[in-house]
Amino acid sequence: MKKTLVFLLILLISLSQTKAQYRYDNKLFRNMYWDELCRELEKQDGHLLLDVRSKGEFADTSAYTGMNIGRLKGSVNIDIRQLADSISKLEAFKDKPVFIYCSHSQRSRRASKLLSEKGFKNVININGGMTMFNNLKTEGIDCSQSIFETNVPYGLLSPLAICNLLNNSKNIFILDVRKDSAFNGISSEEHENGYGKFRQAVNIPLSVLENETDKIPQDKTIIITDEFGNLSPKAAGILIGKGFKNVNILFDGLENWAWTDPSALPCKDQWLVRENKYHLVAGEEFNQLYSKNPDMLILDVRGDSVFNNKAKDNWRNVGQIKNAMNIPFNELSDKLGQISQYKNKLVLVYAFSSSPEAFSSAKLLTEKGFSNVSVLVGGIFDIRWKAANVKGREYLNKWVTNVPADNF
Repeated sequence: MKKTLVFLLILLISLSQTKAQYRYDNKLFRNMYWDELCRELEKQDGHLLLDVRSKGEFADTSAYTGMNIGRLKGSVNIDIRQLADSISKLEAFKDKPVFIYCSHSQRSRRASKLLSEKGFKNVININGGMTMFNNLKTEGIDCSQSIFETNVPYGLLSPLAICNLLNNSKNIFILDVRKDSAFNGISSEEHENGYGKFRQAVNIPLSVLENETDKIPQDKTIIITDEFGNLSPKAAGILIGKGFKNVNILFDGLENWAWTDPSALPCKDQWLVRENKYHLVAGEEFNQLYSKNPDMLILDVRGDSVFNNKAKDNWRNVGQIKNAMNIPFNELSDKLGQISQYKNKLVLVYAFSSSPEAFSSAKLLTEKGFSNVSVLVGGIFDIRWKAANVKGREYLNKWVTNVPADNF
């Protein structure tokens, strides 16, 4: 799921304008996974595919290049911000199926609620949006080639697609365009060090790439990586402008690799190098870890007002992970004595999303002698997001408790 700064900005706009993120799922409107959509489109006549992203996102021309991720063929684009004033344009579909999507299915849920309240009888939100589509399009969506189109001139490759390429071809060149301190794991910002790097990756920072493309072979399949997927599209544009033909990016960057369930990514640990003393775990891994280590410490390093659902920004109030202890990062160094009994036990650190304080906390703990520390990739937000948007992950809902009614 996706945590570039751009996505967080879009997320904040969405959440600030609506509450009850998932409360209306399969009640006020219907939810559908991508593989189910293929079957529905085959049997439904007269349906509407409604894309509620911005015009730039829809056309793959957004200035935020990481949000240019394609669209569904034949879809109509009405920006969520203009939808309320555009209802009359959709009157012909009041009694017909209306399939709604966006980038991460936050805005599409808002749109689904709005249309349902305006009398539309058959509104369907597509879980996970185009982000989930791009993670599944090569494996799991039978109709992906027939319904997908994009104006971007480079490939958007999921972690599994890259896994398959690396396992089956030696004609691959991996280009890492992060700054060299992040690539070498010595950045002063710990979250930049946390994701590691591909074993055979060559580092050419985006800032100097324009003048160093001669270091890149023209006859290989190029895969560009970064942290979140916000730099690689710009790098791809530079290479294509220089005449490179087979240019691809790791969709949503190294965070997406770390976020992916190992059962869905068999090569997850095979191709990556991480020097950090702490580990990264996806939500599914956390669920398994707890079943084997019920005495583990779940450490929430958000501020206490956020942990207790009293943040001024309402969207931050999303409850806690079950059995979590709260020690804010800025107090952690002084309160290590409170958790000293966990020095040789499993400690899982989390924050709202893949927030810097989670990584900084993990580094601090390992430096202070804690021997088995992990960061929950995506934090509590992604636990909830996966439970609502990834097929078969509904069980993750059991881990989130005390969600305020207006953010449920």
